[in-house]
Amino acid sequence: MTSIDNTLLVNSILCGNCGCQGFIASISYAVNASAKTVTVTDASTIPSGDTLSKINVRVYDNKTGAFVSGAITAGGGNAVISFPGSDFTDISVTATAVTANGCVADLDASHIVSAATSGNLSNAETEDDVANAVPGGVI
Repeated sequence: MTSIDNTLLVNSILCGNCGCQGFIASISYAVNASAKTVTVTDASTIPSGDTLSKINVRVYDNKTGAFVSGAITAGGGNAVISFPGSDFTDISVTATAVTANGCVADLDASHIVSAATSGNLSNAETEDDVANAVPGGVI
């Protein structure tokens, strides 16, 4: 019987950036349609030895295609993004969280209507561990 040592393959090539295990991006949003703002707040879990570098956020008006950008620059922080050009009847929020050690997660909440005033971004996929995905409502 022939045996193959796949340690290198499993631990580096297939894993991508295994140092990201334990990184769970979690971002909530709150829409204030009358003020035409979206407040985006970080609640990510970042393993010891790493810190949040930045979360880049975009709010899209799905009817017009226009968007505005903002950023969260501190763990546990938030960003209030003003979008005076939108009527807030159909918006989407996307965010990309990046840690100091290079872990990355892309999250979104699509087709938010004014009746859905708060929730969480979803579809969290870190570079190394899709199993950390945060289901429904969390960016």
